[in-house]
This record gives sequence, structure tokens and C-alpha cells, in this order.
Amino acid sequence: MKDEERDGGFSEVELSVVVPTYNEAENIGELIELLEESLKGVSSEILVVDDSSPDGTAEVVKKLAERYQNVRLIVRSGERSLSRAVVEGFKASRGRYLVVIDADLQHPPSLITELFRKALEGYDIVIASRYVEGGGTEGWSLWRRLVSKLAVKISHIALPQVKHVKDPMSGFFLVNKERVLKILGNLNPVGFKILLELLVKTEGQGTCEVPYVFKPRRRGESKLKMSTVMAFLKQVFKLFLWSGEYKRVLKFALVGLSGLILGELLLWALTSPLGLYYLASAAIATEISIINNFVWNEVWTFRDKRRGDLLSVLKRLAKFNALRVLTVILTVALTAFFTEVLKVLYLVSFVVAVILAFAINYLVSSYSIWG
Repeated sequence: MKDEERDGGFSEVELSVVVPTYNEAENIGELIELLEESLKGVSSEILVVDDSSPDGTAEVVKKLAERYQNVRLIVRSGERSLSRAVVEGFKASRGRYLVVIDADLQHPPSLITELFRKALEGYDIVIASRYVEGGGTEGWSLWRRLVSKLAVKISHIALPQVKHVKDPMSGFFLVNKERVLKILGNLNPVGFKILLELLVKTEGQGTCEVPYVFKPRRRGESKLKMSTVMAFLKQVFKLFLWSGEYKRVLKFALVGLSGLILGELLLWALTSPLGLYYLASAAIATEISIINNFVWNEVWTFRDKRRGDLLSVLKRLAKFNALRVLTVILTVALTAFFTEVLKVLYLVSFVVAVILAFAINYLVSSYSIWG
């Protein structure tokens, strides 16, 4: 990393705008002009972090830095990574608050003052959001809208710390630098979605969202490729492991196994030694195993999510019973579908159906019953 800006005796400023770039020579000049206009009256700096663009992005910034004393340039070498460029910008910044904005003019610089105003109200992370009321996108195909919504849904499911944030994938946001410094050593940025990692590692606390409309790119090439999607999935998986949420999934699976073993033992005991009709035994064993699973999930798996009085507990038990019935029906239906329609061997179909039903069972339990 090389800071191309002469140290002109800069002291701390209120706002550092970090702009990660790669091949944005066509856009960076206009963006800086718009930023300068939007930041009038605010003590600020514009820190461009360029990943050694071959199109001359750095040269454009150097010329602008001669006109604007608050413009700085860092040129990175080695592996290209938007998230790592942002982290480099955080480390080099001098502002009390840090704004991240893309260089492709799809984020409106005029919104920064609103983000800053929210930060002054006490919020640590202020997100320019496409998915709150008043926000949106322009010029997106149905496919891209579906992919974006799916990415948000995946992050909500895998990372409970961000489920209250409607646009955790935003590339346009403000953070309190003091908050970032506390976790800077724990950041392991991957891909393009640095906000997602910040939200997880700050537990998503002190956040708010401000609506904006994401505009189409006017010049240059989009950075959205299949490798971007794979990097996102890799990032979510790493954060899933880091957050420890996988431990809850393992607990849920162990509780389910305990219920299966208990049910088998009760079925045998009620049918053979006690002489009950096997279907009556199965009904009793099933209900007792469901109650067993509920109690263990209540006191162990979802202990940190328990709330309410006895009536609330009984409501959760009723929901859990209903979910178990639906899970059995779903397992049978999926087994039939894979076997009869997709012509998969019935034994394989059953295993796949059980895995899918388990996943749905866990998600509903986590986000509805104990959500």
C-alpha cells in the first residue's frame, strides 16, 4: 500500500469519505466534484483507495488532489478486493465518522449529509438502504432483483445479527470510527460486502437505515459476476462460523436425535412389555418425544431467546407441535416428489427429504417460534 498524498498537516476531520476504486477513471472525477459540492460546510476528506487500476484512475485522482486539498489517494498492490480496500481506507482515515461510497455514481453523494445527520443523533452505523420505504432500484432486470433479494434473505437466515437490517448488502453507509476501531483487528474482509461483516461483528447494534434509489451505472463495466456471488457465499459461511450460530444448529440436531431415541424406547416399552396396540404406543411416544425436544430447545438450544410468561411457553409448545406435524407431512411429500417425479432411488429421496425438512424445521423454530 502506498499513500500518494503529501501529508499536508491534516488534523482530525469530522468526516472521511472512503472510495474504493478499480478501473473507474471515467467516473471518479465526476464523483469527487459531486462529493466536494455535497460536503460544503463539513470538515471532511475524500480518501480514494485504488487497486492499481490499469485505466489511469490514480492519475485522475492525483490531478484532482492538486485542486482539492482534502483529496487523498492510496494505491494498493497485490490481490484486488473491494472490502480490503475499504479496510485500508479505514486505517488511513482521519475522520470521526467514515462513509463508504462506490465510485460508479450509482450512490447519490447528496445523501451523505443525511447519513451524517443521523450519526450526530447517536447512531453508530447509518445505512443507505434500497429496501426501506422510499428506497428502491432503477434499471434492474427481474433476475438481478431476485438475486439481490435472495442474498438479503440468505444473510438474514444465516446471520441473526443482521436480520433486523433490511439492506445488509448495501455498499453505501456511514460508521462511527470509534466503533470500527474496536473490531478492526477482527475484520477478515472477503469480496464486496464489508458492511455485512461490520454488522455481524458489532452485533448490529446502533443502526438505522435511510432510503435511497440505486441508479443504473452510466459508464464503465459492472463488477457483478459469478465470482462476486461465490465470494458472497464464502463470506456468509465464514461469518456463520465466526458468529457461533453453527453451534445452535448442532444443538438443535442433538435434541432431535435425543427425541428420536426416546421415541423408539417408548414405542418398544409401551408395545412389548405393556401390551398397548402399536399405533397407540406410537402416538404416545411421538407426543412425549415432541415435548422432550421442546423442553431441551427451550432450556438449551434457544435459551438466549426465551421470553414471556407461562402462557408464552405454552404457545411456543403448541407451535412446535404443529411444526412437527407439518415436518412429517413435508418429509413424506418430498420423498414422493423426488422418487416419483425426479426418479431418484427412494432411499436417497428419503435422506434428502429429511435433510430439507430438518433445515426448514430449524429455520421456523429459530425465526418464528423462538424468533
